[in-house]
Amino acid sequence: MGWRPHVVSVSSSALLVLLQLLVLLMLPADASSSSQLFLERTQTTTTTIYVVYMGEKKHDDPSLVVASHHATLASVLGSKDEALSSIVYSYKHGFSGFAAKLTQPQAEELKKYPGVVSVKPNTYHHVHTTRSWDFLGMSYGQQQSSSWSSSSRLLRKAKYGEDVIVGVIDSGIWPESRSFDDSGYGYGPVPKRWKGVCQTGQAFNASNCNRKVIGARWYAADVSEEDLKNEYRSPRDANGHGTHTASTIAGSPVRNASHHGGGLAAGIARGGAPRARLAIYKACHAVGGSASCGDASILAALDAAIGDGVDLVSLSLGGLGEIYQSLHAVAAGITVVLAAGNDGPVEQSLNNALPWGITVAAATMDRTFPTVVTLGDGEKLVNNGPNPSSCIVSCDEKNLGSENITGKIVICRAPVFWSDYPPPRQLSRASRAAIAGGAKGIIFEQYSTNSLDTQVVCQGHLPCVVVDRESIFTIQSSDSNVAKISPAATMVGSQVASPRIATFSSRGPSAEFPSVLKRKPADAFDMGGGLIAPDRAMDPGLVYDIQPEEYTRLDDRADRLNLPSIAVSDLKNSVTVSRTVTNVGPAEVATYRAVVEAPAGVTMDVEPPVIAFERGGARNATFRVTFVAKQRVQGGYAFGSLTWLDDAKRHSVRIPVAVRTVVRDLVADVA
Repeated sequence: MGWRPHVVSVSSSALLVLLQLLVLLMLPADASSSSQLFLERTQTTTTTIYVVYMGEKKHDDPSLVVASHHATLASVLGSKDEALSSIVYSYKHGFSGFAAKLTQPQAEELKKYPGVVSVKPNTYHHVHTTRSWDFLGMSYGQQQSSSWSSSSRLLRKAKYGEDVIVGVIDSGIWPESRSFDDSGYGYGPVPKRWKGVCQTGQAFNASNCNRKVIGARWYAADVSEEDLKNEYRSPRDANGHGTHTASTIAGSPVRNASHHGGGLAAGIARGGAPRARLAIYKACHAVGGSASCGDASILAALDAAIGDGVDLVSLSLGGLGEIYQSLHAVAAGITVVLAAGNDGPVEQSLNNALPWGITVAAATMDRTFPTVVTLGDGEKLVNNGPNPSSCIVSCDEKNLGSENITGKIVICRAPVFWSDYPPPRQLSRASRAAIAGGAKGIIFEQYSTNSLDTQVVCQGHLPCVVVDRESIFTIQSSDSNVAKISPAATMVGSQVASPRIATFSSRGPSAEFPSVLKRKPADAFDMGGGLIAPDRAMDPGLVYDIQPEEYTRLDDRADRLNLPSIAVSDLKNSVTVSRTVTNVGPAEVATYRAVVEAPAGVTMDVEPPVIAFERGGARNATFRVTFVAKQRVQGGYAFGSLTWLDDAKRHSVRIPVAVRTVVRDLVADVA
């Protein structure tokens, strides 16, 4: 679930600055002045792409919005022709703004103009199965004539997502995949409210859209010609992440699917809403073996998705900065789903903490792929290894290169300095060293043997198995130096400990919004609100409702937003927050009682402790939660929960709570 943000190497940046300083120091005074003049002149003549955000649209007609952009830019650049040649994108459907090639002084000048909310350089983001939907309780069932059997109540009631339009802003799509086949599943005509297009291009024509993939667009105005050399100049996916994301969300059922056709993870591969329609917006491009998505293109895709009439937007992206403009999609009635990121298990690695979006983390499920390692003395160890024939894991390249590993099974351990990083960061160099050394297999010790991690780590080059430290001790204590790695098998059900959050999944709190506790990233910073229960969501009893305009208070105090969670990041003495719940249960008359699990070291009182809804009365009820520190300490976060239980014992409405006690501001945590 993740592409990580590209960040310039600190050492490279430091070296560049050092070289510049050395050159200046070696110049005579007048030469140094000339150099400074050259740098200033470069700043005034070199253009780069800036994103200019202007908030709400002032006109309903998109052409008038675009004209206002030209007028604003022309007032800075001197003419309309200069403005037309400078603008890269105009955002005119969901919000107002544009991306343009500007010098730094021009960008600074634009910041002073009325109506301009922000002017920022174009920054880049990176993009972050057959069983998972069944594990969540959304069983697919089997089609019997015109009806379905043994399927989820939610799926049946929602008609399997029929005619819901999902906009996927990602790296494009590989339309020939069977997941995007529109035959045999009863798809009707494209919904009349759809206003989008099927944009053609390299290796992508109009026939690649159908009743499943109803539209596709691509955006690359902020990508250099050099970086486009290995890309399709069309909505076609050169990376694979967009195809993976789209099929997970709304892929058509593909029967008899398995991992590389080898029988592992066999079943029906399908999306969560298998009859939903897909609208593809390619804003991410394969650059240097990864994928890069510029703000300018992301916002162009988001703006188009709002105008095209999508019902939901998927942004499985992470990196530098939040996409605040997604609030305009929410205001238009569009659900925004974001990725928590893949930078776990370290704290404060959570991406996309915007409170108006649904932030999703990766977790394990009740399926694993046990691989048996048989030692020379006959003892058998069972560990994870998803490839039946081959796999490779990461060890220190220096150590592997210095050992004679030809024809051997290598037993290696992750260095301490890897412990805070997800498995993908540990792989490439060490993998190449092991292959170059001629190893026949690898037994790799890792801090987590999570099967999800193993699938990420194993790349299909050597037989491998990932084991925990206890297994390594067993192997090292064996008198034999011979081992056999057996093919992996599939294990599903109660024998598998689940759910557990994937090791690589990013953790809270958000460094940008510490008072916003996201419910979904799976303590509360690891698991959020816990695993979703889709069928139970059909009848939640109470909801914490909020209107889009209320999010404008985010810069004031985020903990005052009516979110289904409470996070207090600076409890010195006492803090009181309020929340309002709305009764959406089938019974107009209902009574709920508060069940409090207070965070350690904190008293937590709810007033009133009982809320009642009467026939013909208000459907809303407001309560206050007061937190008091039992002792004045500078500590870390402590966790608890608040649950409302109805007297009918039908509904249990729980929200997570996180509280950090502080003595004074600007003191580092000691926990």
